[in-house]
Amino acid sequence: MPAWRAPVDNWVGNHHGIISSAHLTTLGCSMRTIRRMVRAGALVPVHPGVFRSSQWPDGHLQRLVAVCDRVPDATIAFATASKLWSWRRIDDDRIHILVPHGSAPAVEGVTGKYFSHSKITPSTQASYDTDIAGRLWDLSLDMI
Repeated sequence: MPAWRAPVDNWVGNHHGIISSAHLTTLGCSMRTIRRMVRAGALVPVHPGVFRSSQWPDGHLQRLVAVCDRVPDATIAFATASKLWSWRRIDDDRIHILVPHGSAPAVEGVTGKYFSHSKITPSTQASYDTDIAGRLWDLSLDMI
């Protein structure tokens, strides 16, 4: 048995069947071995560089772990977090995450912009109104 087998099995068992290529190489697997395991069906690609062991189901929890493994700065959020911790009953299987701005190379150095659906989008005209901004500032100070 290869020296990496036990640590990989342990990792997968502790991470709901999910492992990244970075973790696999840290545990001693070569990229050639990873490709061979994918071709053999032992690893199922979930996201680029993230795999699910074929011995584990393709469940919601596995998809949550895979997203967090793909984007380490991500945080499970909104309706997904409510569902995960049984705060609300939600029939939505989408995964909602928060990703800190600037954690992706595509937006490095970009500031002061409004993003919608991962694209820079012009904000509404009202958002540029300094009178409204001043009233909002005064109102927020009154709330403290």
